[in-house]
Amino acid sequence: MRKPLIKSLYKNRSIRIKLLLNYVATVLFIVVILSVLNAKNLLFEVEGLLDRNTSQLIGQTRNSVEYYIRDLENMIFYLSRDENLTGYAGEGNSQSRQVYEEGLKKCS
Repeated sequence: MRKPLIKSLYKNRSIRIKLLLNYVATVLFIVVILSVLNAKNLLFEVEGLLDRNTSQLIGQTRNSVEYYIRDLENMIFYLSRDENLTGYAGEGNSQSRQVYEEGLKKCS
């Protein structure tokens, strides 16, 4: 029969070796526990950071799209007031004139 590892380490050893082994085992146990707790805390913080970063990117994207749409609306408004373009639209068929007038109503 084979003896367990712990008994073989302790049997016929001096008190100094036994104390040293106990000290090393205790320190290793504490280091492992603290490492696990620290890793869980780190994961929690990283997830929070990613959530905040994602929210910020979504907000920036929304602002950029809204700015782009406002800029396009302004360009459409100024182009609709340009006499050269209104004359061009007036020369077309009745359908293009109707689309032009609907666009003016939306911009106003």
